[in-house]
Amino acid sequence: MTEYTMPPCGPTCRPHPADIVTGPDGALWFTNLGDNRLWRITTSGQLTAFDRFIVQVGALMVGPDDALWFTGADSAGPDDHIGRMTTAGVMSAFPLPLYPRPTYNGDNNLAPGALTTGPDDALWFTSSRVNVIGRMTWNGQVTLHELPDVPGTADVWVSRAIVTGPDHALWITNRGRVVRAALTGMPGRVTLDIKPGSCRNPFSRASHGVLPAAVLAGDGVDIRAIAPETLR
Repeated sequence: MTEYTMPPCGPTCRPHPADIVTGPDGALWFTNLGDNRLWRITTSGQLTAFDRFIVQVGALMVGPDDALWFTGADSAGPDDHIGRMTTAGVMSAFPLPLYPRPTYNGDNNLAPGALTTGPDDALWFTSSRVNVIGRMTWNGQVTLHELPDVPGTADVWVSRAIVTGPDHALWITNRGRVVRAALTGMPGRVTLDIKPGSCRNPFSRASHGVLPAAVLAGDGVDIRAIAPETLR
């Protein structure tokens, strides 16, 4: 084993590395609960810190856009966010809604926990405060979905982790149980491959609109039913 020591982050702050992923640049990226920053570490141990996020950072993943997506939980208020940062350090934030509970005398913010890319290619996250999971499109539109309640535990039955299973359903670890959430009415995944057989997918602006392409689809999608004029 080789250990890499985090530098001090302030007089009252202790480094607290949390989630870690392999980045699209070949380095490791991790969240630090101590200073609410994303950090980068190379395999030789060189550390780089990036701008502080607005609330406490937690879970981390790499999105399909090769950016880093992470949770931001506001433990003392309503300002929960999902954050996005490029490997160059450009950061943006998407606010999350409250989950009102009239009968609960306490916090009604979500406090997002784990993240995953769902079977519908959207971002899905758990809540560490209420018994719901959330779906967010890559441009920040959020919808919430309630999980089944266990009698007498509605206010404390929360989730820890979420992943897309081999059956194209969401699997969630929930206190005392594991929950499977199947997405009904979900369209099958379709990929449009420009100039098949070419790794760089080039196209010529001098071709007057003639562009070779292939439609690739998984199980449950009949590509013969796709009208070619609807492809974009």
